[in-house]
Amino acid sequence: MTIGERISALRKKNSMTQPMLADAMDVSQSTITSWENNRRAVGNEDLIKLADLFHVTTDYLLGNKQTPDWASDSDVLELKDFLNSNVNMAFGGVTLDTKQKKRVDEILTQIYWDELQKEKKRKLQEGNANE
Repeated sequence: MTIGERISALRKKNSMTQPMLADAMDVSQSTITSWENNRRAVGNEDLIKLADLFHVTTDYLLGNKQTPDWASDSDVLELKDFLNSNVNMAFGGVTLDTKQKKRVDEILTQIYWDELQKEKKRKLQEGNANE
């Protein structure tokens, strides 16, 4: 997943439009569009602002680390088990090559973290409601 795809996914996950993100970042909407389409590099200061805004690390945005800060060690192990259970991925009877498997792993990882975060928030809200 590219940095532009990560920015777009985080923006959408946070129910933000491009104009809303542009306002929050104090940049133009065309800058957001350029970032999301990987036509323009994100500067260091903006990278830090994005990470702070979305509560992720700069490494996560850059694709160096896909594990969110809030994830526990057991969450990481569960993800590894999940990904390893899909080792022999195939499409149309043809086994995926290494690059294709990596891309599928990236997508599954993002979905896993998104869904786990929703589940943790739901449990927290249920716990607060029972108090």
